[in-house]
Amino acid sequence: MFTALLLTAIPFAAGPAVAAPSLAPASSAFEANLRAVQEGRPDLVVIRGRRDAEVPVAGTIVEARLDEVVIEVDGKETGYKADKVLRIQLNRVPREFEDGEKHLKARRFAEAATAFKDVADTSSVRTPVRAVALLQAIEAEIGLSGSDAAALGRARSLADRFVSDFSDHRDLPLARRWQARLAHLVGEFGAAADGYAALFGEFDGTQAKTGYEPIACLEAGLAGAHAALEGDDASKARDLFAALEEKSTALAASLEATDPLAAQAQALRERAQLGEGWILLQSDKGTQARSFFKSRVDGSQLSTAQARFEARIGLARGFETGGEPRAAQLEYAIVSATAFGDRDLVARALLGQAATTLTLGDTDARILAKQWLGAILDRFPDTPSARPARELLATLGE
Repeated sequence: MFTALLLTAIPFAAGPAVAAPSLAPASSAFEANLRAVQEGRPDLVVIRGRRDAEVPVAGTIVEARLDEVVIEVDGKETGYKADKVLRIQLNRVPREFEDGEKHLKARRFAEAATAFKDVADTSSVRTPVRAVALLQAIEAEIGLSGSDAAALGRARSLADRFVSDFSDHRDLPLARRWQARLAHLVGEFGAAADGYAALFGEFDGTQAKTGYEPIACLEAGLAGAHAALEGDDASKARDLFAALEEKSTALAASLEATDPLAAQAQALRERAQLGEGWILLQSDKGTQARSFFKSRVDGSQLSTAQARFEARIGLARGFETGGEPRAAQLEYAIVSATAFGDRDLVARALLGQAATTLTLGDTDARILAKQWLGAILDRFPDTPSARPARELLATLGE
């Protein structure tokens, strides 16, 4: 699923609420399927026990709020505070939900979207299940957008609906991320930057708002800065980069060196520091930007892989603006071949490879460019590189 892979750099703005469609009455067949499933496997809430041990609690999840998850076990409801809940697993779901999961796994995105929307629109389905079905429908529509750009509009409507209908659900931060991300994907950079910034603001450097994760908030700040740059708002980008450096430094200092979150905070701090180079590029100071990024690629200032890969992309952009497409092509190729784990960086590198290869005009340039651009739309439709990839691919014809 995209959710598990993608949230290394994304957004969060509250757009206008979309009126939720009327919940459809369940068909008799649907009700029969639902009853059959509910008599099967229980839901699970996995909580943090003594010495950080994982303790599963089986039953029926009644509520899944930002501050608490409530599960019913043998007729008794018990609530667990959000900071004690490691994860939840909904097993008592309609068969249509399970069908949607199978379609999504098989990349049958249209069928998956239909199945999940049916579940989300059925009043007899528990609220926690309908909420998750709506999120899954968003992912399915985004997957479909690689071949059908109109799917992004449908995904935005679903994200707005989630924020309106499930404003206290534990996945609200993810839905807000999708709102901002989707604004970014369609080129509404101001709305995207504002949305990212709002989510970024849910963590003050010391404590995150209940239900929000510090790293996800910091990632939103990084995404917001880049969206602002794409919208030619260097002032907003500069402010977000500066605030991100401050907050990520504070978070890293508060954690044990062995805590995995410390490494993530350090990577975000270093990427915030790269903002100076991106602002130089945006200000048409290509020579200075190239020197800035080259010193980071060749030097020892960057200790994390993500920051080093981003510096290479910055260097490649510097080469491009300086009329050196071959040197840029090489830097993009290095990132696209080795930057595993960050979908945005890989997609940006593939897009850069395609553009520089076309500029060079080698014999197989159009063939290779089509392959790389097609890969972005097929594998990375959830990244901001998908829109320019679609536009560039359209200029190449059949």
